[in-house]
Amino acid sequence: MHQSPAGGTHPARVRILDCARGIALLLMLVSHAMQLFPGGAQHDAWLQVSAILLLTKAATPLFVLVFGMTMVFVHYGRLSTPDGFSIVRQRMWRRALLAFLSFELLVIVVETAENTPFPAIVERMLYVRPGNWIEVLNFYIVVLLIGPWLLRWWRGASIAPRVLIIPTLYGLGALLAEIPVPPYLFELKNILVGYPQLNTHIGLDAFPVLQLSSFFLAGLMIGEYLFKQQQQESNRFRTLYWFTGLFIVSGLMTSFIVTGDTVYEYFGNMATDRYRFPPRLPYVLFALSCALGTMLTCLWFVQVRNSHWSIFHMFELLGRHSLLTFNLQYVLLFAVYGLALDMLHQQSFLASLLNTGAMIGVCVATVWAWERWRRHQIGPASPILP
Repeated sequence: MHQSPAGGTHPARVRILDCARGIALLLMLVSHAMQLFPGGAQHDAWLQVSAILLLTKAATPLFVLVFGMTMVFVHYGRLSTPDGFSIVRQRMWRRALLAFLSFELLVIVVETAENTPFPAIVERMLYVRPGNWIEVLNFYIVVLLIGPWLLRWWRGASIAPRVLIIPTLYGLGALLAEIPVPPYLFELKNILVGYPQLNTHIGLDAFPVLQLSSFFLAGLMIGEYLFKQQQQESNRFRTLYWFTGLFIVSGLMTSFIVTGDTVYEYFGNMATDRYRFPPRLPYVLFALSCALGTMLTCLWFVQVRNSHWSIFHMFELLGRHSLLTFNLQYVLLFAVYGLALDMLHQQSFLASLLNTGAMIGVCVATVWAWERWRRHQIGPASPILP
């Protein structure tokens, strides 16, 4: 049983977050692998690759949605204590430091595998040169650094500014993305609002803070709703399901209508990230709807059905050790397949699927072994630290 911030034990809430985070990491791994592996696939196999990639579009948005929910569950109640703000700030900044060190490590791994010259690697590590990988960690770092003040404001704000801040941040980001900046501000712009990537290598984790903060803020809303239910010992989710379900349906319909595409074109363009760089409204609505749908599914199976299927235990295992799993997938992709085996961009479609499955197996086995060792050394691992 895991201790909640309010002092009670609420293992179901913990399982929901771990499960959803684990699904996000699994989808992220499949997305990265299927974009990197099948370089030797035949032309007609890329239709199958695109179909798989379409199913993974909720990966990073779901990860950040859970991040917002987790922040509420871990820190919301603590802010009301006398020293709560300073404690929350220390914990968030310590987590931000871990994310930053992960970013630096993965920059070295990825750029070395890509045969990047050493001076360019140093520039990337110092945020002088923009890159195409692991940008979600920069989103994570920025939100953790400002998180204590953001969460304190959120607690005291009424519903109107909470709702209005989402389109406001998106609109501000979309506007700033079109404004040219001098070279020394280019990387900062990339982190905050992204930049158009025309006829260039598409970054798999481009995640501008302003436009895509909608996922994080939606997570705060859902997390607060569940947190209040936790305080009241209530298990009624009907209102949450109705409103979230309505948003999912309307969001998907609006996303499709505003593109002007046919159904085939819409799904094809969404799978190949046509609307993602910088993130446009169709992508934001589509990805947010998919992330919310996955979250509701986890909520249903874990909280309502109290399911104990093995597949959900695997998701929870990956989610409990999210940063380790995130780092491990990049090390496997670039250090193992890229450097040691030299197998990136040259496999057939079937080989890509088999190697993706092998990577998933290695990730699950590694985090399982890590959890067993950690429990033996220092007791049960804390499951929900954002």
